[in-house]
Amino acid sequence: MVNNAKPRSLVQIILPYVLFALVVIGLSLSTLYSYLFFHSLIEAVCVVVTLTVFALAWNSRKLLDNHYILFLGISFLSSAAFELVHMLAFKGYGIFPGDGANLPTQLWVAFRYVFSLSYLIAPAFCTRRLNAAATLTVFTLITALLFAAIFFGYFPDCYIEGEGLTPFKVISEYIIIVILLSALGLLFRKRNLFDRLVLRMLAFSIISAAVADAAFSQYQHVWGPANLVGHLCLFLSAVLIYWAIVVTGIERPMALIFRNLEKSEERFRLIAETSGDVIFQLDVAGKVVFCSHAVVQYGYSVTDVVGKDFSTYIADDDLEPAVSAFKRVIDGERINSLELRLLSADGTFSHVEINVAPLSVNDSIIGLQGISRDVTGRKQSEEQIKASLAEKEVMLREIHHRVKNNLQVISSLVSLQADSLTDDRIRQELNEVRDRIRSMALVHEKLYQSSNLQQLNFADYSASLLQYLWRSHGALAEKVRLNLVVAPVVLPIEAAVPCGLILNELAGNALKHAFPGNVGGEVTVGLDYDPANDAIRLRVHDNGVGLPSGLDWRQSSSLGLRLVQILAGQLHGTVATGTGSGSEFTVAFSLKGFQA
Repeated sequence: MVNNAKPRSLVQIILPYVLFALVVIGLSLSTLYSYLFFHSLIEAVCVVVTLTVFALAWNSRKLLDNHYILFLGISFLSSAAFELVHMLAFKGYGIFPGDGANLPTQLWVAFRYVFSLSYLIAPAFCTRRLNAAATLTVFTLITALLFAAIFFGYFPDCYIEGEGLTPFKVISEYIIIVILLSALGLLFRKRNLFDRLVLRMLAFSIISAAVADAAFSQYQHVWGPANLVGHLCLFLSAVLIYWAIVVTGIERPMALIFRNLEKSEERFRLIAETSGDVIFQLDVAGKVVFCSHAVVQYGYSVTDVVGKDFSTYIADDDLEPAVSAFKRVIDGERINSLELRLLSADGTFSHVEINVAPLSVNDSIIGLQGISRDVTGRKQSEEQIKASLAEKEVMLREIHHRVKNNLQVISSLVSLQADSLTDDRIRQELNEVRDRIRSMALVHEKLYQSSNLQQLNFADYSASLLQYLWRSHGALAEKVRLNLVVAPVVLPIEAAVPCGLILNELAGNALKHAFPGNVGGEVTVGLDYDPANDAIRLRVHDNGVGLPSGLDWRQSSSLGLRLVQILAGQLHGTVATGTGSGSEFTVAFSLKGFQA
C-alpha cells in the first residue's frame, strides 16, 4: 500500500515529549501547593480519558473490526465510575462521612481489579465478535455489586488509620500487577492484529499501569512519595491509552477502527495490480471509479479510464446488452460470463468476458464491481475450430453424397445385368443384391440430406426404404398392404446401416414368400424405443402362409436369413420368431454400445 503521509520534522517528533515532560513537572510542582489538587488533576484526566475511549468505542461499535477495543472501551465506563467516586472520596473533599483513607482505597482496589481483568479478557475478542449490549449490562451489574459491597461494609478494609495499608490491599496490588503482565503477554500473542504504533502504546500503557500499582503497594500514607510516583505513572498510562485509541482513531482510523479493512484493501490492491484481468468499479451513474493497471493491455492508462462513462469503451453493436446488464446489476442481480467487445485505444476491438456484481454499503447499492478477462485469443480459436468443423462437415457430406452416387451406380449396373439375363433364378438373386445395395445407398442419401451427419431418422428412412421395395417388386407387392408403426427413433449411423439391411431382408422375404399365387395380404413393420433401457425393437409381421412346418430357420440355407443373423450379431442383438398366423421376426438390440 502506498503511504502518502509527509515525513515529520524533528520539531514535530520532539515536541510531544517536551510538552509531556513540562506537564509532569507542573503536576509535580502542584503538590507543593496542594496534594489534593494534584490528585484531583490526575484522577480527572484518567476519568476523562476512560470516558472518551468508551464514547469512541461505543459509537464506532458497528464499524470496529477488532473488538478488543470495543470490550476495553465498555469496561472503561465501569473504571471511570470507580475512579470518579474514588477521587470524590479522597481525604479532604468531605463528601462522604468519615473522611478517612479506607473508602477511597477500597474504591481504588475495586477499580484496579476491573481495569486489569478487562485488559486480561480483551484479547479474546480480537477475532471474536462481541455482543456490546450484553457486555455493557454485565459490567453495569458488576459495578453495582462492587459499589454495594464497598458502601455496605462487605468489601475488605484496605487502609487503617495509624497502621497504613492492609495485607489485602498490598496483596491485591501484586495480584493486579500479575494480571496486567499476563494481559501484556496475551496482547503480544495477538500482535499481528494491531497496528505497530497502537500495539506499542497499549503495551507501554499496561507497563506504566503495572509500575503505578507497584508504587501504590509501598506507600505508608496517602501523601507519601510512593503515592506521587504511582499517580504520575497512572497519568502516563492514561496519556498512552488516549494516544493509542482516541488520537489514532481520529487521525488514522484505518490503523484502529478499520484495521482488518485496511489489510483487506492492501490484499485487494495487490491482486488488482498483479492480475492480468481488469478489475473495475462503477458508480450508479455508470462512471468508472476504480480500474486496475491491467487496462494498459488495451492502450489506456488508469487515469484515462477513471471518471469516464463505461459505455465509452463498448462496441456500438454491444452497447444495448451492456447497458441492459448494467441496469440489472444496479437492481441487485449478479451477471456471469457476459461477452462484449471493448474498444481499444488504437481503434481495434477485443473480446472480453465480464463477471459483475452489485457493490453495497449498509444494504444500499452504490455501484457495481467486476472482472473483465480478455478472451480474444479464445474467440479466435473458437472461430478457427468452427470453420474447421464446417469444412469437415462439408467434406463428410460430400463423401456421403459420393458414396450414395457410387452405390446407385452399382445398383443400376446390377439391375441392368439382371434385366439382360434369361435365367429367372439368377435375375431374382441379382435383384436382391440390388435391393441390399439400395438400402445402404439410402442411408447415405438420408445422411446427406440431414443436418446431423452422425445420426439417422430411422422412421423417415424406413418409410422411404419400404416404398422403394414395394415399387421394385412390382406385381408381387400390388395386393400387399404395408402397415408402418414406426416410432420417431434416431439411430447412430453404426446401427442404422445393419438395421436397414435387416429391414430390407425381412420385408423383402415377406413380399416374396408370404403370399404365393399373388394373393393379397398385409405386412406390418413396427419399430419401438425403450428409453429406460435405451433399447430398440424392430418387428416385421405378415399374415401370409407363415414359415414351413418343421423348418429351423436358424439353420436355413437362405442367404437373407443368414444375413439377418449376422447383422443382428453386429448389433449385439437377438432375433426371435413369433407364433400365430403368418410369420413374425423381432430383432432387439441396445443402443448403449453405440456413440450418438
